[in-house]
Amino acid sequence: TLYRYVLDDLYEHPALETDVRELQKLYQLHRRHTVDEYSLKERAKHFSTN
Repeated sequence: TLYRYVLDDLYEHPALETDVRELQKLYQLHRRHTVDEYSLKERAKHFSTN
């Protein structure tokens, strides 16, 4: 996976570690955002049928 390549790079370039943390934060925020969007759509669908 891409993640494994990033970890391999970390061993060669320890300075990348902070970048990886930033990427993880961005990724988690993005994941959370898409999940929220999905659940909002589901809720809207639920309310429109009632």
